[in-house]
Amino acid sequence: MSVRRSGAVAALLVAAVMLSGCASSLSTLLGGAGRDENGQIESGGDLDVFTITVGDCFFDDALAAATGEEQTSTVRAVPCDEKHAFEAYHDFTLPEGEYPTVDAIDEAAADECLPAFDEYIGVSYEDSKYDFSYYSPSRETWEYRDDRLVSCVLTAPEGETLTGSLKGVGE
Repeated sequence: MSVRRSGAVAALLVAAVMLSGCASSLSTLLGGAGRDENGQIESGGDLDVFTITVGDCFFDDALAAATGEEQTSTVRAVPCDEKHAFEAYHDFTLPEGEYPTVDAIDEAAADECLPAFDEYIGVSYEDSKYDFSYYSPSRETWEYRDDRLVSCVLTAPEGETLTGSLKGVGE
């Protein structure tokens, strides 16, 4: 999930920026989520987990029913003003090296996601009615996609749905 840029990629980025409106429309036509010029989800649809960004709102049936080693590759993204189950609020990169243990990933997520939770919501995790979870690399994405990205996501208590962004709600 991490992005690496080189000289050759820089030229492609210019082309990608010029074509981003077309790509968004094409993605929407193919059943994917569409983004506006500011990168916000403007039309719902499938979204690859490697493209989730801070502020995205979505449903994820696998995360909602997570047990053990379940993996998610796509989520159903929606504009945040529509009902949703999760909102991405922070991401960070794990250090290079061997694939970490589950306990090491959990510890890194707590170290990164908790302070970011307080900042994003506007109240401490302990005083909030909301909860958090996170997406982390699988062994396969770590090895074959050089995936080091962990995405922290907010959730409502007891499986309730959310409407509107939770940024700065203070509860």
